[in-house]
Amino acid sequence: MGAEIADAAELAIRTFLDQRSVSHLLHELRDGERTTAFKTVLRDCARNLMFKVAASRCDADEGEWLYDMVWYRNSRDGYYEEQGAVIECEWRNGIPVASSDEVDGDFQKLVQARADLRIWICTIPNLELAKRHIANCIAQIQRFRGTVRGDSYLFVILIWSHDEYYIERYDVA
Repeated sequence: MGAEIADAAELAIRTFLDQRSVSHLLHELRDGERTTAFKTVLRDCARNLMFKVAASRCDADEGEWLYDMVWYRNSRDGYYEEQGAVIECEWRNGIPVASSDEVDGDFQKLVQARADLRIWICTIPNLELAKRHIANCIAQIQRFRGTVRGDSYLFVILIWSHDEYYIERYDVA
């Protein structure tokens, strides 16, 4: 199920970004508007996969808690049964370019999460720093003692110097 969730989420995000101008997302929308745009796309994806959604500002099934967005399923008798995805968006405003490849504190929330998929969405100045940022995030994942084989991550980076995006998946082997 994890691969199906990751495939669906990646396709939804790529389709959204290919249909929208990254320049518009980065330069014409405020952070909250940008977050809402991503949450709306991901909410629709979750519902297509029969998950309920906990998030703010996107007509979710429940309000936001713990993470910017959670996809979940309850059992027939109401118990929390499955966590399909957890999502964090961090626009990293005001971070010096020289520090933009460092692991963000909100990313660490994803590292400790139990879910089929963890999605990290952020902005980085350029592709080189984006790749270094992801490498540092992967180093954090590998060093966390709670990481297990099969943990799956989707990195979505908006590159503001070139108004483009970069997506990378990482599955713990």
